[in-house]
Amino acid sequence: MLRERPVPLVSFTFGLPPAPDVTLLRRTGALLAQTVTSVDEARAAASAGMDVLVVQAAAAGGHSGTFTPDRPSPELPLADLVGAIRSVVVDLPVVAAGGIGSPRSRAMRPRPARRARPAPPRPPRRGRPASSAR
Repeated sequence: MLRERPVPLVSFTFGLPPAPDVTLLRRTGALLAQTVTSVDEARAAASAGMDVLVVQAAAAGGHSGTFTPDRPSPELPLADLVGAIRSVVVDLPVVAAGGIGSPRSRAMRPRPARRARPAPPRPPRRGRPASSAR
């Protein structure tokens, strides 16, 4: 179907596609993205011919895109996982996704100042006409 109706991007999660599928998709001109949750998965994705790595940290929640759901993902903060992957797979773009923030980091983040509501108009003072100005 994708050969007949190509799309600009095809993204994979929960494991790598078979090599023949990668070859066929590459012929359509699609950009190929792979979700990875570890350095080993990033290496495998690069070796398989992916164009982009979508890095997902363990803090992403209950639906981790890991290749090995029977083993837990490494407990690294997203920034550390991206750094570790960038140090090994330097020639592919990396998208950081999943685990960007945690409840603790959200609690520690300064909250934006509340916008002040404009003051309601003041009633005219007694003894002066409302239209007089100083």
